Order: sequence, then C-alpha cells, then structure tokens
Amino acid sequence: MFKNKTILCISAHMDDIEFGCAGLIKTLENDSVIYVLALSKDRKDSKGSIQEVRDLDEQYKSLEFLNVPKSNLFISENIPGQLFPEYRQEILEEMYRVKSLINPDIVITTSENDIHQDHRTVNKCAQKAFSRTTRLSYEIVNATDGFLPNIFFEITEEALKAKVMAIDSYKTQQDSSITSGDYFSEEIIKSLAVSRGARVGVKYAEAFECENILIGL
Repeated sequence: MFKNKTILCISAHMDDIEFGCAGLIKTLENDSVIYVLALSKDRKDSKGSIQEVRDLDEQYKSLEFLNVPKSNLFISENIPGQLFPEYRQEILEEMYRVKSLINPDIVITTSENDIHQDHRTVNKCAQKAFSRTTRLSYEIVNATDGFLPNIFFEITEEALKAKVMAIDSYKTQQDSSITSGDYFSEEIIKSLAVSRGARVGVKYAEAFECENILIGL
C-alpha cells in the first residue's frame, strides 16, 4: 500500500508531521517519494499580532534526519498559525496548488479528532482537496482526543531513533514559555511507539485513522 507511492505529509505547524508520521517517513525513505507541506511559519493572536516566527533551520534539520530533501518541502507564506479557521480558503488553494504539482497517491494529515483548531481545519480542508485520494490522519500525543486508529504502520528501530532526533531539532519549541515541552521527550515518543506496536504485536508502530482509501487496478 505504501511502497512505490508519492506521499504528501501535511502539517499545520512545523513539527506536526515529526510527531505524527516521522517513523513512517524514515521507514519508507527508499521505497516511496515523500513530500512535506508546512502550512504556517508564524503564529498570530486574534488581533493579528505576530507572537512567534518559526525557525526554518529547525525544519530543515529535522527533515535531514528523515532523509527528505529540501526540494520536497513546501512552506506556505501567508497562513498564520492559530488562525487557520479564518484562512480556510487560502489553505484549500495551497493544497490544490501542491496537488497540481505532485499528484500524491497518499495524503497524511492531522486528525479531525484533535483539540487544536488549526489541526482540525487542515483535516477538513484535506477532505475536500483530496477527496479522491487515499487519506490517513496521524496523532499528536498532546493534542488528539478521541483518536481511533485503524491502521498501524510498523516502524524500524532506526526510524524511531530518527524520529526522536527529528523532533529534538525543534529546540525553540521546547521552551517552557512557549509550550509544555514534556511531550518532546524521548521517553514519551518511544512509549507511544511501543504502545501502538503492542496493539498489533510488533515492537514499534505509528497509528493512523484511515479516512479514505483508493485501491487501483
């Protein structure tokens, strides 16, 4: 299902895909072509004031650990973090733009069962933009609520180590003044992989909700 495919992994914020599917990305590094779409690079409050500008070097360093070339990264310019519901049309247009460039076989996004408004908006937009594409949604350990996985992807120990290093690339996000950085810990990342693996009888896994599946001839 996942081999010899073009796969698009979509994040609302830089670091989302690392939490949700970095193990899958690393495990498939020699089997499929992986693209990443990061939909925001700053964060604004309700008045439109910038609260944070993300460090692009952290995103680049993370993708190096996952063996995703910089040329396979799309970063949106004018969609502010925290305000995604107000920018739904812009998000849709960005998804359509990337879709026209790479025509992905599989799209992996944030979950509808997520407490963050940006994550839910990404999922809803992907349902429309990629309605005829196989679509999975991933979990983010501190944000998903009611997540009901029905696909489990076994990941290698090497891939899990790469996931830990990719997540650790985001040093600015581990600042306690920005977020509760405990979920960046290696222990929590590995524990979730072990738990998801135990569910299906393997050592390590990542879990996904399958929202749409296309089985071709």
